[in-house]
Parts: sequence; structure tokens; C-alpha cells
Amino acid sequence: MNEVIMNIKKRRSVRSFAGEQITDEELKSVLEAGVYAPSAKNTQNWFFTILQNPQMIDKVNGWIIDEARFVKDEKAQEIASTPNAAIFRRAPTVIIVSGEVADHHARENCACAGQNIMLACESLGLGSCWISYVGFLGNRDTLQLYRSELQLPSGYAPFFGLTIGNKAGQDAAAYPRKKGVTRIFR
Repeated sequence: MNEVIMNIKKRRSVRSFAGEQITDEELKSVLEAGVYAPSAKNTQNWFFTILQNPQMIDKVNGWIIDEARFVKDEKAQEIASTPNAAIFRRAPTVIIVSGEVADHHARENCACAGQNIMLACESLGLGSCWISYVGFLGNRDTLQLYRSELQLPSGYAPFFGLTIGNKAGQDAAAYPRKKGVTRIFR
């Protein structure tokens, strides 16, 4: 089987990480995969904030818990009521993926970059997981504070996060795929 397709089929959301940090070479490789993602009109309007400092990861984790109070969603309310919720699952590396808010293609562009990063992680034997709750940071007037703290470019907001680290356990089996999700016109 083609190696790329094999990695796509093997990739799982990993929520349990071994304690050691990923190497600089691994980080460089996954970030390079991210910047080679496709983007509408070749805007490449993503920005990656890499957190490897445990105190900074905890700080951002706390912001997300605080912001969850303002999101009208059952899971968000559960997060808001759990002061020590481990949003990032104690991953040693967190990448905050931000995009240019004014561009209506930015979320799709960033999603492509995020998927490239997660597939690169799988190819290197690293675990990764998409963390949508990071998007809570871009929902209110507090965005300016987070933009400043994360040193984001003007006009950018956090869309989601990616946790990355060495896998602590075995890969889970894939869930069965839904049937009937394609239609071919010839």
C-alpha cells in the first residue's frame, strides 16, 4: 500500500502522551509539513504558535476553561465547570493554529495545515490530536489579550490547537467508517 495512504489510515487521535519532549528535528519536520499545505489563492494565512513550556501550556489551558463559560454548548459548560480540565492532555508540545479572521477561507486553509501536521506526526511515529476548544479564545472581546500574549499577527485569531508527543500506549483500532458517503457521477 502507498505510504501516504497507509499513514492516513493509521492516524488516530492520541490523548495519552509519554513525558519526554519531541525533538527539534521532529518539530521542524511537522511544521514544514504544515506550511506546505494548500491554501485558497495561495494566501498561506496561517500562524503557528508552538508551546513547549509547561507553564505556558497551563496558562493557555486556563484561558480556555475561562472562555468556555461563554460558549453555549454542553461540552463547553462541562469544561467550564472543571477547573483543572486537562484540555491538552498533558502533551509536551501544543501548536496553536491561528488564521487571518478577515479571510473567509482562513479556517479551511488552517485545517489543511493542521491535517498535514497530524499526518507528518503519524509518519514520524508521534501522536497528535486536534483540539477544537482553542477556538474559544477567538470568540469574545478578550481576543486582543490572547493575541498579545500569544504574539499573533494583527488580524489573526486562534482557530484550534494540536497536541503532539510520543505516544504512551498502543494505537487504537479505527472506528468503522460510515457507508453511503459517496456518490459518483460519470
